[in-house]
Amino acid sequence: MWAVTASATFSMAQNREITATIIDGDTKEPAVNATARLLKSDSTFITGTITNENGTFSIKAPNDGDFVIKISSVGFDPIVKAVSVYQGQNVNLGKIKMNPSSVMLEQATVKAYGSKVSVKKDTFIYNVDAYRTTEGSVIEELVKKTPRSRS
Repeated sequence: MWAVTASATFSMAQNREITATIIDGDTKEPAVNATARLLKSDSTFITGTITNENGTFSIKAPNDGDFVIKISSVGFDPIVKAVSVYQGQNVNLGKIKMNPSSVMLEQATVKAYGSKVSVKKDTFIYNVDAYRTTEGSVIEELVKKTPRSRS
C-alpha cells in the first residue's frame, strides 16, 4: 500500500504546469481571452491556451527544460517570458501586466453607395450620388454617365 501512495505522490509532482494571471496594466482588470503560447527556446510552438474570465491560464510543459511563454491580446503589447521547468515541478508566474499597445490605427473612412439604377414598375430611377462627377459640373455630365436603353 505504501508503494501505491508514493507512486501517486510522485505522479502528482510531475504535472509541470505553468500558470499565471494576466491583467490590464492600466485598469488592473483581468485580461480575458488573451492568448498564451508555450514555445521551445528556439520558438517552436508546443501548445497554447487562452485566459479565462479571471485572466488566468494553465499550460502543461511536455518535459523538464527551458521554455518561452508568449502572451498576446488585441490592443496590447505582446509579452515574452523565459520559463524553466525542473524536476517536474509546477511554475507559477504570478500576475503579469499587459500594457496597452502604443501603435494606433489610422482613421478609416468608409463610403457606401446605393445601386446606380433601380426599377419601379415601368420607371428607371437613377441614383445621382452613385455616379462620380466633379464638383460644380453641369447636369449634362451626369446624364452622359448614366446608362441608356438601346431600343
